[in-house]
Amino acid sequence: PQPALGNVRIFRAGGSPLLAYTSFPDSVQLGWTLPHGGYPALASQGFAHVKDQLRRAAPHYADAIDAQVRGFGDLSLLDVFAGSVRRWARDGLLLIGDSAHTHSPIGAQGINLAVQDAVAAHPVLCEGIRRGTVSEALLAPVTSQRARDVTAMTRIQVMQSRMMLSRGRVSSVVRPRAAALMSRTPAYRALLRRIAFGNEAIEVRSDLFGEGAAAAA
Repeated sequence: PQPALGNVRIFRAGGSPLLAYTSFPDSVQLGWTLPHGGYPALASQGFAHVKDQLRRAAPHYADAIDAQVRGFGDLSLLDVFAGSVRRWARDGLLLIGDSAHTHSPIGAQGINLAVQDAVAAHPVLCEGIRRGTVSEALLAPVTSQRARDVTAMTRIQVMQSRMMLSRGRVSSVVRPRAAALMSRTPAYRALLRRIAFGNEAIEVRSDLFGEGAAAAA
């Protein structure tokens, strides 16, 4: 429990960047980034060592960590990676959301993309129900469109990750200045809009809601 933040804060005191962001209600969640596969070696040194490293990584929250993080059970380990399945659809089957593509938590795009998958699939599935069959060929336009959108968002997340979590003295000096300059450009505003709203050509077909809508599609 902490007062809500107005934005994401990044702490670099411990070498491995730590992100702090609002988790409603009235809480702040800490995301500590570690080298991939590095947690077992860290944990093998005992909880007291892990807690000490965590406090060093986020000195602003050291007292709260000391009071509220009491054991390994208060921590959650996330194996973060991004990827997509090779084949999203077969006859009678469509994968969407995390079953089709996984993402970094940076930018919080997993849920957004899953909802967009569902909205894009909705009219096509209604048509399949009307026909009495949902074939892979029928689903192909949805999967090809969504694969392009997902690939584009993955590239954006990789770029965000490199900008936010890069290490080194040079990057620590250059990063905030570059970010301040970039934030004043139209390209930055367009990027934020893409992150917030995704492919704006995808719209909910509310005319297909209600009893009998699928038959009328």
